[in-house]
Amino acid sequence: MILYLNGSPRIKKSNSDTFLNDISANNINYLYKDSFRSVLKHINNTDTIVFSFPLYVDSPPSKVIEFMEYIKDNGINIKNKNFYIIVNCGFLESKHNKIACEIIKNFCLNNSAIYKGCFKIGAGEIIGKRENNFLFRIISLSYYFKIKKFKKSIDNKKEVDLSTSIHPMTKLLYILIVNMNFKKKINNNIHN
Repeated sequence: MILYLNGSPRIKKSNSDTFLNDISANNINYLYKDSFRSVLKHINNTDTIVFSFPLYVDSPPSKVIEFMEYIKDNGINIKNKNFYIIVNCGFLESKHNKIACEIIKNFCLNNSAIYKGCFKIGAGEIIGKRENNFLFRIISLSYYFKIKKFKKSIDNKKEVDLSTSIHPMTKLLYILIVNMNFKKKINNNIHN
């Protein structure tokens, strides 16, 4: 059994949820919604854990770190469980996610779990919103192929290290798109 964990504070409205739904439409647990005991009741029946979360200051969100500390402090046995990570950031380049993956890898090493790999996603806000925007779908084509490869790696319990972003895209054009969307969100919040 595979345990899917969404570590985003935005819960079901998050890009992390969108990415998990692309590999599994059910069985998603929300660290910011459920108690750790609720999530951990499944841990004995699973051999694979898939974490999805946004990058917060070069690391996982606080609830993900708190969850890992809870596992360690309470002696929860995760020995030989496979860990896969999907981490997305608002930066164009996916390389910014590397430290967050290393944090999870280190957690696995210190708790006798098996780190199987990471899918690092740059421009997560655009890729996560691609279904509602034709332009976003076009520039996210790389993601479609790589998420299938990531899912296949999980299904076959293979190691994987993937990265993606939007293509073709310059930093200047990316900043322009992000600023337009940010202003739109501001206006929506002002008028609501």
